Amino acid sequence: NDKARPTQPRKTVVAVEIGQEWLKIVQAERVGARAVQVSRLCMRPVKEDQPGLHEEIRTVWRDQRLARLPVMVSLPRQLATMRTLKLPSTDASEIADMVDMQVGKLTPYSRDEIVWDYRILGVEREGYTRVLVAIAQRAVVRQRVNAIEEAGLEVDSGTCQTSAA
Repeated sequence: NDKARPTQPRKTVVAVEIGQEWLKIVQAERVGARAVQVSRLCMRPVKEDQPGLHEEIRTVWRDQRLARLPVMVSLPRQLATMRTLKLPSTDASEIADMVDMQVGKLTPYSRDEIVWDYRILGVEREGYTRVLVAIAQRAVVRQRVNAIEEAGLEVDSGTCQTSAA
């Protein structure tokens, strides 16, 4: 069969958040179609720019016996700009183009200094779509990815909290 099969979500996921004062690592297992169970959780006080941060990550990995999987980087909410937009379209490609045009207006940084993504939240009213746009400084994201990679881990994806909770 030459058709690509849809990829199944990974059963085990490990997420790493390097905040300004805390290192948070969570390992979770999918236990149903929409259910997830946390199997490991670790929080350690750190400074985001401390020397040897990668060694701290490596130590936590070993001590907590975390899975050696590609990890998801989670950016703390306060390090990203989040905006909800109402766009006059329901067409996915038009929405992508509209978000692309708006991103530069939502931050004081130049486009080459940022990374961004968006998620469609739903249709607000006939013909309009609500989207959530997340924007972060590229250097902030790169710093976290580097620390994780220097710890000997592979980064698979990234996410950002959508609330300050």
